[in-house]
Amino acid sequence: MVSACRLLVCCVKSGSTREFNRRLLYMTYRQIISGMALFLVGASTPCLSGPQQNSEKTIFQATPERFRFMPGTVLNVDGKDHLITVVAEFGKLVGDWSPNKLVLVASHDGGKNWETDKISVFQEPVRGPNITSPSFLRLSDQEVLFFFNSNGMWYKRSTDNTKTWGNPVRLPYFGDPVYGGSDMAAEHPVLLKSGRIVLPYYYLQGDQCANGKYSGYVSPLYSDDNGRTWKRANSITVRARDWWLGGLGDRSSNPNMCFVAEEPAVVELKDGRLFMLIRTYAGWYYKSYSKDQGATWSEPANSGIPAPGAIPTLRRIPSTGDLLLIYNHGEPEEINGAWPRHTLAAMISRDEGKTFSSMRVLVGGKDFPGKITMPAVTFLGNDAVIFYGKSPSKLNSYDWVRQIVPIPWFYEGDETKVYGEGNLDAKVQDVKK
Repeated sequence: MVSACRLLVCCVKSGSTREFNRRLLYMTYRQIISGMALFLVGASTPCLSGPQQNSEKTIFQATPERFRFMPGTVLNVDGKDHLITVVAEFGKLVGDWSPNKLVLVASHDGGKNWETDKISVFQEPVRGPNITSPSFLRLSDQEVLFFFNSNGMWYKRSTDNTKTWGNPVRLPYFGDPVYGGSDMAAEHPVLLKSGRIVLPYYYLQGDQCANGKYSGYVSPLYSDDNGRTWKRANSITVRARDWWLGGLGDRSSNPNMCFVAEEPAVVELKDGRLFMLIRTYAGWYYKSYSKDQGATWSEPANSGIPAPGAIPTLRRIPSTGDLLLIYNHGEPEEINGAWPRHTLAAMISRDEGKTFSSMRVLVGGKDFPGKITMPAVTFLGNDAVIFYGKSPSKLNSYDWVRQIVPIPWFYEGDETKVYGEGNLDAKVQDVKK
């Protein structure tokens, strides 16, 4: 039979010629998908634009009064089906540093349903009106750390598996507060097999490189005593494209920055090294390695994975041992600074981060009129429970959405296109510092 996905896309596209606006078009598409879920389950040709059994569910719906829900984090409380997600809830002002709070909601059936009638405030801002970058990190069956940014990074500790929490403690602060200081992407702390905690820190610093521009640097923190004291690794960064100086003419740079390393993701490799993917505005993720558990890091190199300036989420799949990358996909010719963010995709690495393949689109696509970004993920049995912010337009009005994706689905993508080592586009080479 003809793919049901193709049929639905044809229907929606034909509707667009009848003067549907883009937001209504998106809403119509989502309603059609939901209404025909049973039909799609029986289709012999799987949908290429998302899991065959579309399990997308909106947990927090944006409204004019609560205009944005993002970023967020997730924790498995009991090792079974009890999940909690904590999300930044914004009011009518939706800039990254606008007034907001962190709210919590729970699920007791593995993320299928959420107690949205029992939403609670989990953390108010500590300094200033803003709080963001929520991140859980489990240390043991009873001890959990929770990290957040409120004019600098903080953490608080639970020793009774999230029933009660201690007072927030401020982490080391560096960087220039005028440009945002130091931060860590939501859902990105790492606990190594040795017990060391690694925080993929980055900071923003004003530079005299050109006309008052600023730069981003990666400098992880690490702790060997469950977060009570911290040490700082070396700083690394990536040179921005010089198009704003009349150089390469490359659209993939951020015109406000000289060096562009931000919001890295870290995973421990089987040989004990640490592997880092770094968000940049250079048109690609850059990579770095640590041979000493995060104390020092190698000079960043092009990873061979084209990407806009958007956060990568990198995890090891427990049931297969392979690496899973969830990210905003873009081809080199369409990447322009932080854009596009119309596609949230996944790829698998079977060789410890050297190459990634089996690229599959989780949600969105080139025709999606809005933005999808900042994914978080946890694993339950043979499923990945994935969360992300989704806006039906270019406005910052984000819903907080979850999908439940069977692990085998990630392995059914295109194996002929391989990203990573050996995939450096001849038109976009590394720029010498």
